[in-house]
Amino acid sequence: MMTITILVLVSVLVLPKFGNDARSRLMAATGILSSDIELAQVMTLSNPGSPIVLYFNPATSMYRLAHRATPNTAILRAGTTEPYEVFFGRGRAVGAEGVTIALTDLPGSTLSFNEVGGILDPTTNPVITLNLRGQWSQLTIAPTTGLITGTSGGS
Repeated sequence: MMTITILVLVSVLVLPKFGNDARSRLMAATGILSSDIELAQVMTLSNPGSPIVLYFNPATSMYRLAHRATPNTAILRAGTTEPYEVFFGRGRAVGAEGVTIALTDLPGSTLSFNEVGGILDPTTNPVITLNLRGQWSQLTIAPTTGLITGTSGGS
């Protein structure tokens, strides 16, 4: 978990300073999103009676961590009174400015895990695609295990 945190910090704070290119911004966004998906999964595994979901709003390039019963209300970040919402281009995701979100096979724009770490609805094959200026990064979540696989490309 510490390694992921360090990678996310490097992606968000350092890489965008080396250039204002799409690839580094996508790397920052992908690192943050991957980390938050894993966090929601771990929180659900540790407390299956109060599962955590990721609710996406592609129109505003944002997502939030929320309780499954109340997906429109973000949980609070640990030790703070701040809602756990991520807007690409602001706050901890400032290095991901301009990145957009596209969802495939994600009903209700909500990523939900079951008590063993897989996708709540195993008949879906969720794919989250991040885009910026012809570049893309895609995260695919395995339905039965919740394993995240990433690919990227573009012009």
